[in-house]
Amino acid sequence: MTSKHLDNFFFNLKRYIVTKKNGFYILPYVGNSPEVMIKSLSGIPYNTHEPENNIISTDNPFTKGTFQYQKIEEGLWLVFNDLYIKKNISYKKLQDPKFPSDYYSLSFRMDSKDNDSQIIDGHQLKKNKGLLCKPKAKAINFFYKTSKTRSLIIFFTGEWLEKNIHNEADSFYNSIRYFIESEKESLYIPHFFSNTNKINEEIVAIFTKEKESANKNKLELKIKTLELLQYFLFKISLEEKKKMTPFTEVLFQYIYQPFPGIDFLAKELGISPSKLKVDFKKETGMPIFQYFREKQMVLAKQMLKDDETLLIKNVSYNFGYENVSKFSEAFKKYHGHLPSERKCYS
Repeated sequence: MTSKHLDNFFFNLKRYIVTKKNGFYILPYVGNSPEVMIKSLSGIPYNTHEPENNIISTDNPFTKGTFQYQKIEEGLWLVFNDLYIKKNISYKKLQDPKFPSDYYSLSFRMDSKDNDSQIIDGHQLKKNKGLLCKPKAKAINFFYKTSKTRSLIIFFTGEWLEKNIHNEADSFYNSIRYFIESEKESLYIPHFFSNTNKINEEIVAIFTKEKESANKNKLELKIKTLELLQYFLFKISLEEKKKMTPFTEVLFQYIYQPFPGIDFLAKELGISPSKLKVDFKKETGMPIFQYFREKQMVLAKQMLKDDETLLIKNVSYNFGYENVSKFSEAFKKYHGHLPSERKCYS
């Protein structure tokens, strides 16, 4: 038997083996793409696949519930999970080397209350929190016994993103370009979905109305999915956007990366650097870099305050700091205490 055949044999064996570690049952699945994931889940014992209704139902020793999916268009999928957890479990994503892995995922928790569920790099994905993951991200999820969990996940390829968004909404690429080009696998954004509850509820209502509902309402699902992504593109709540000037709006496009520089921002706005510095200070009352750093530190503290499981290292990376000590120094300069001094959070 060749080395390649042996690799395939052991991979196919590994995808069906349930192990236990630190009190959690590790349930593997193959997640290169939505298509591969569906095929993987439909082949697991206790799972029942209804391809005509785009539903995989399960009632096994570990979980009970449904996995529903809809291919919106080429390169864009929507998935809705609704599960009751019977035992402490952890889903572990595997990558099948026979298939490409080119899908980004945007996850959003829909639970009625926050459950203890940890996802990727120490980020805890709570209600109204978003998590953007690159292809091949090492997704490891933890769910606790007797918990109930609902989640919406939008899958899209880089090609779909380039074709449908890049030319019309450069602000999206500006805001996450640093993440895309970095070595980070995931980006945790605590405020993405503060204004999307109505859209989310409408999407869930379509999935849960009846088995055939998602297929019957595919066009409506597409509209709602694109509407949900529209909020994701700009990240700032509608109320906050109303307060923004053209100067601050451009600056906020780069909030999750290092300061882009005055010359660069001036070019984006089509004015001279000297005029930008004068007009920005006149508009906000402070220099550009000071304003940028302040907004980063406010967001950083809010992230750490909202989720005590977050690692300071991950938050610092989230804002473009490769050096945690420099992030801590900037944090202390603005807030008067180190990010590790949680008792100081009010």
